[in-house]
Amino acid sequence: MVQWSEVLSQVDSNATPHLKQLDDKQLKKLRPRCQALFQALVGVAISTNADIMHSWRRKMKKVMKKYPPELCRGRSDKYTAYTEMRAKFDSGDKEDAPANGHSAPSDGQYTSVKRQKTCHPESVERSSSGSTAAAVVPTPSVADLLESRDLYRTFASARDWDQFHTPRNLLLAMTGEVGELAQEIGKLAADDKLTEAPESLCDEIADCWSYLVRFCDKSGVGVETLVGETNAAVETSGAASN
Repeated sequence: MVQWSEVLSQVDSNATPHLKQLDDKQLKKLRPRCQALFQALVGVAISTNADIMHSWRRKMKKVMKKYPPELCRGRSDKYTAYTEMRAKFDSGDKEDAPANGHSAPSDGQYTSVKRQKTCHPESVERSSSGSTAAAVVPTPSVADLLESRDLYRTFASARDWDQFHTPRNLLLAMTGEVGELAQEIGKLAADDKLTEAPESLCDEIADCWSYLVRFCDKSGVGVETLVGETNAAVETSGAASN
């Protein structure tokens, strides 16, 4: 939380609310803080046995269903404002859909999302003796960060939400999500050794991941810098050789 507040204070004190990107001086200060936040989030995921990317992909499917582009394009209402409209829209009654003059592109995510009890695709492995052990949680790579960035770009563009995603707005939203993640962590006993993380915890990790990736993309920090320059170079080199 302290690290998140440091990032927010930099944006709040030096950037206007509608600034689209930060200047070089601000970025130089923010990059190491964002890297520290990335490492902290990965650390939480590892300690709770939560697969970040699996959790994030699952959460994004739910979010896309909550915010249909045909109904919320150019609007910043909370998803509950669309509940009744969405029911009418899905049933074929489109009279209440906002008439804003735009043809909203679809991100193709209108399928129902299956509820899962775990946020690790193979969360528990059974040893030869029959006992269970936590599966190894993969650390997100540069490729994962780029996948997250690109999907969120498509998601936001389909809903005309780029106008709302200023650095300050994203940081404020992310700070709230970190608080919710802290609440979920607080529910765990100090001696808990999870073989699979609770779905509610995974959802909060996924939310924090979304806002961190989106902030780095919109502010100019760059998602590929989150893993550090050395690791990013290794990841890029490895991807190029494949």
